[in-house]
Amino acid sequence: MDITILDDYFDTLRTLRSFRKLDCHAVTIWNGHEPGVDALAERLRETATIEPLILDLLEWIGPRARPYDEVIDAWRTSCPHLPVWEEACARGYVVRHHVPGGIAEVNVSDAGRAHLRAART
Repeated sequence: MDITILDDYFDTLRTLRSFRKLDCHAVTIWNGHEPGVDALAERLRETATIEPLILDLLEWIGPRARPYDEVIDAWRTSCPHLPVWEEACARGYVVRHHVPGGIAEVNVSDAGRAHLRAART
């Protein structure tokens, strides 16, 4: 897992005994203060924070349609740093459809299934 820490201004994390638990992960620690949102986003560009969650979403939906309301209740977030549902939609990995007189449903698209297969093999 890639881990990025944006705000260890005094470089104290590396001195903690528990920091050794991260030895098996790729850890990037930024020590300088950066007030700009764009610059902070650039620092996170190489960190694959959302990808494992998108794969979890695709697996959770599974091979059959799930009710849209159920998917949104479970996966939509107000956190701008983890827009799992929104990113999966933007990438075309999920498809929402509605049959008149029925409920809205969500399926994993062909692109989503291909992405999941490629990531899990």
